[in-house]
Amino acid sequence: VAERPGSGNKKVVLGAHYDAAPIGQGACDNASGTACVLEMARLLKDELPEVNFEFVFFDAEEYCENAGLPLGSLAYTAQHADRKWDFFMNFDSVGIAFAENVLHVGRAELLKEFETIYPKQGIKLAGDDRNFDKLGVPTLWYNSHATFKDFHTPLDTIATLNMQDIADCVEDAVKVTRQLCR
Repeated sequence: VAERPGSGNKKVVLGAHYDAAPIGQGACDNASGTACVLEMARLLKDELPEVNFEFVFFDAEEYCENAGLPLGSLAYTAQHADRKWDFFMNFDSVGIAFAENVLHVGRAELLKEFETIYPKQGIKLAGDDRNFDKLGVPTLWYNSHATFKDFHTPLDTIATLNMQDIADCVEDAVKVTRQLCR
């Protein structure tokens, strides 16, 4: 967890899980998302000085939460539920080559209008977003939809990623963050 305090009351979490399935290298799921959060932290460090940013890397997204263990984003949201976040932006499985990149939005009615280069889809509740949603927090999840799913397999390597798509995702996420925080 890295926090960038702001002068105002707005609280935003940008996160990704860093664990991967045991048989995969985890390039797409989810080294790509982890890299996006690191780049977001770098790009936003001097922007939006009124916003309190939390850059969070979760463990245990892949398996432990399903076992009912209080780890990862489940533990984080339980420990910090009093923070009343304005939104959670999740990066998970982005930049898959030959995939459609999308933005899943949960509780859109609680967000200001914003423009994105990606098709907006409804909430997925299949990753770290579900624990924020349980608290009523609006969520935005950058994700790639691929016909052939190589994540959770030995094929989840850096060779399956499109680096320009990952850069485009971060560029869009910065723009969306600016829109929602102004």
